[in-house]
Amino acid sequence: MSFEGSFIARKFFSSLNASSYDLVVKYTTFGKDSTWKKHIVKHIKEYHKCILDLACGTGICSTFIKSEKLDLYGADLTFEYILKAKKRMKYSLLTNSIAEFLPFKSNMFDLVISSYLAKYANIKLLVEEIWRITKKNGSVVFHDFTFPNNIFMKFFWHKYFRILNFIGKIAKPWESVLSNLDNLIKETKWTTMLLNALGNKGFKSIVIESHTFGTSAIVSAIKP
Repeated sequence: MSFEGSFIARKFFSSLNASSYDLVVKYTTFGKDSTWKKHIVKHIKEYHKCILDLACGTGICSTFIKSEKLDLYGADLTFEYILKAKKRMKYSLLTNSIAEFLPFKSNMFDLVISSYLAKYANIKLLVEEIWRITKKNGSVVFHDFTFPNNIFMKFFWHKYFRILNFIGKIAKPWESVLSNLDNLIKETKWTTMLLNALGNKGFKSIVIESHTFGTSAIVSAIKP
């Protein structure tokens, strides 16, 4: 994350809401969070033996990975979220760190996945760091929210976030998230910036997939 993005994420995700994160993300996405994460792990191939779940949070995405024969690593900004992930999954290592500066050696991972990270990140630094830690022919997969283009979906999207804004005023641990997430999603250009940064760095086979009527996207690429 950029230092600004890191500050926002720390404000959003803290010890105050770590215990309720799983329920909130499940119900505020109408269960779509699990669907999106299942799409992420579909990118795992037989030759992907060492995987990093970047911005792993409480480990939800990791639970969809059959990790018996894999070296599964996790990294997240918020320590209390890492504690929950540790109880949920068996990782080779969990680390408390920001995404742009990771404590892993170069050319380590066959696959790096992330969910809900890109909108906070300094995309250029993130891509540089992921290039460094990913092996030759390794893959990267990014997922996050997007602002829909369809006029009808925009209408329902705005109505939905008005409800979330109201809920945020009641659920104090989530007030900063639910009151500001809509503006963050509208303002971020993470898909365009990411596609450009991946291409400029040298990643190949770059693909963007739109999900759930344009409210979510998955970007994947391969380091040649």
